[in-house]
Order: sequence, then C-alpha cells, then structure tokens
Amino acid sequence: MARRAEKRLHHSWFFSERLTSRPEGMTRDAMDRLLDELAKGTALYKVKSASKLLQRTFSLDRKNMILHYDGTQKRFRSAKTDLRISQVREVREGEKDFSKKLNGLDKSLCFAVIVGANHKVIYLMAMRREMRDKWVRGLRYAIQMDKLAEQRNETDKYPFHTSFSR
Repeated sequence: MARRAEKRLHHSWFFSERLTSRPEGMTRDAMDRLLDELAKGTALYKVKSASKLLQRTFSLDRKNMILHYDGTQKRFRSAKTDLRISQVREVREGEKDFSKKLNGLDKSLCFAVIVGANHKVIYLMAMRREMRDKWVRGLRYAIQMDKLAEQRNETDKYPFHTSFSR
C-alpha cells in the first residue's frame, strides 16, 4: 500500500513539474507579474490580411482563464469577445508560421493563437517585439496552468486511494 502511495506521489509530482515549468527559466514571481501586466490589457492588431489590420484591446483574465478582446461595434455583433484558455491549443511565433496572411508584415511582431478542435487560427501583431514575446510567454504559461488545474480536478474526482481500497 505504501508503494502505491509513493508511486502516486511521484506521478503527480512529475506532471505538476512538467506542466508548471516556466518559459525561459522565469521565476514564478516574474510569471505572475507578466500575467498581471497582460490582465491590464494591450492594444494588438488582429491580422485579416497584410493590408487589413484591426486594432483590438486584448486582456487575460487569470481568475477565469479567459482571453478577452474587444470586438467590432457593428450591428448584430457582440462588442466583447471571450476565448477560454482551455480552448487554445497552441501559440506560435510569427517566424514559425508560413501563412500568406503574414506576407508583407514584420513576422517578428506577429504570433498565432490556434483555437479549438477545428484549429481556427487567430493571427495577431504587436506594436513591439517585446510585447509580442510577453503575450506568447504569458499565453503559453496560462495554457500550462489551465491544463494543470484540469488535471488536478480530474485527480480529485477520481482519487487513487478509493480505486484501490478493498
């Protein structure tokens, strides 16, 4: 019985360490400050094409794990758009994306957010490379945090000790 508990402890440690690794060796405090900065909101361009950039204000709600951005004010469209972090599959830097939408733009300022099972891609462009890097790091970390929270919820739902009891 003690061996099972030890194995379970190692298993949960492995996943929590793996999912909470911070990008580029940043400390937890540094990541918290970064996420706080992203929560305040940033003007980014939503890229429709190289000639059509729509300025939107993006912010990250850490408590609810939601990426908010202001939508258009057009009739019959919502003014606020929310995207759950659990729906985000991947965040890519612009240099690693070969979309034709980014042709003619400075790819070092761009990044892509891949969303949902159908892999919808939202292309974004920051005004400065440092801001792009902050968003990429922050979103990747938020995705890891969300996965860890989901994993912990699953573990709490089905605790190992009740599965193995006589």
